[in-house]
Amino acid sequence: MARLLREVLRDHKAQSFLEYSILIAVVAAAFVAMAMYVRQAVQGKIYRLEDSVTAKSNKGSTPWSVPV
Repeated sequence: MARLLREVLRDHKAQSFLEYSILIAVVAAAFVAMAMYVRQAVQGKIYRLEDSVTAKSNKGSTPWSVPV
């Protein structure tokens, strides 16, 4: 009886370890996916800001004028 109880407890520990490992892998994958989307969003904002600054600095300039 004690041997059977030990085997059940050992299998339960392995199952818990496997469940936690899968959970950690899913959470890590979610963070990686989230990081990609956040990076794309930040890059988009930087490009829009850059275009806005460039458009404002070129406003009223002529091809032969030097920006100040």
